[in-house]
Amino acid sequence: MHRWLLLALAGCSPSLAEQPLPLGVEDVVVGLGGSATAPPTCAIQVQGTLEAANYRGQPSSPSLEDTRAAWTAEEQGFAMAEDHGSTFLRCRYKVQVEGFSWRYDLTKDTTFEDVDPAWCETQAAHAEAVDQIVSSTRGCRDLHHGAYWGFDLVPLERFRVAVTLDDIPWNAGPPAEGAAKATDRLLAAMTERRVPATGFVNCGRGEEAIWQQWRAAGFELGNHQADHDNLNKTPQERWLAGVQSCNEALAKGAPVRFFRYPYLRNGDSEALRDTTRAALLGMGLTIARVSVDNHEWKLADLYAKALAAGDADRAEDIARAYALHVLDATRHFRRLGRAQEGREIDHVLLLHANTLAADHLGWLLDALRADGADFIPLEQALKDPIYAKPDRFVGTGGVSWLYHTDPSGFHADNWDDAAWARLAARFGG
Repeated sequence: MHRWLLLALAGCSPSLAEQPLPLGVEDVVVGLGGSATAPPTCAIQVQGTLEAANYRGQPSSPSLEDTRAAWTAEEQGFAMAEDHGSTFLRCRYKVQVEGFSWRYDLTKDTTFEDVDPAWCETQAAHAEAVDQIVSSTRGCRDLHHGAYWGFDLVPLERFRVAVTLDDIPWNAGPPAEGAAKATDRLLAAMTERRVPATGFVNCGRGEEAIWQQWRAAGFELGNHQADHDNLNKTPQERWLAGVQSCNEALAKGAPVRFFRYPYLRNGDSEALRDTTRAALLGMGLTIARVSVDNHEWKLADLYAKALAAGDADRAEDIARAYALHVLDATRHFRRLGRAQEGREIDHVLLLHANTLAADHLGWLLDALRADGADFIPLEQALKDPIYAKPDRFVGTGGVSWLYHTDPSGFHADNWDDAAWARLAARFGG
């Protein structure tokens, strides 16, 4: 597989190829949900024309430029001759795809003759644009797959998200190379892309040298309870003692500001939920809520087992599903946040420190950025008013904060279970 094909399939920058996957064109058929069937809907609407004009030369795009950079000198020569000889009409549209606004270029080869730009406003032109988007994205399963053909969907609506990683020093089995080297690769994926992130530590697991790697790289660490105990299954006094001991251990290196509940379990009764939250606030901790929950940690466990078994093909399949699944989760919770708040909220993404992330986090971050993400610090994201809303959720599960502020959404919206059911049907687990 050529390096440029990997970049084009993901619609992202050249840095993706630092840990390339041997993707084939058919691999993206599984798409966002890990299913070979299309989503229930692939809603596309042409909302308006941003530009309609004739041009000489071939249409270009960032992904097409990546493609051309990999061509031989002879191929470059043929392309240059074609660029100077042909003409095309570009209809640049604002389109809505899966609830989000994008810019999309429909280009029509005019065979050396200009065509009236008014054609861009016709029903036939709009239908052709929709057909191209459906085809190039495999029925909306991968909104950036079309970049392989030079058909770029460029996000017109950006969103802000804070990246957080739980279970430091390590999650889902120790890496073969050792946690220190894997952590170096994990941190490099973020520092090279200038992505701020916050890590959450289970202090009882030791390996303080790993904590120092995070801090030396400029990342803040938060408290994730000493032993990753489930609040719903652990005596509250013992659970809080684990929080306090982790605070004390982390504070030897730097002040501790943030706390994240293990398993996102906040209490299975109102009394347990409310008294525990009061105790955490009494320790001076800010609770780091999560809006974009997902099943990445389950995929990471399957990935680690595949590597341990020497099953490289299975590991590659899981890695391909990783970024697509997190993109799917991000789009889902963006839509849910808009529905609840009537605006684009600042999001907090939950990931974990594991081998899957060490190998492929760079790919995921590039894909999120191509989807419109602007990465912000956790402190900034938590200033969004939604995170100050009352916690109304009582249950045994660990779920997105959007379900905590409006529990009716959790019961009506079965996305979480449905997403994992698709992945489990494909990979087991």
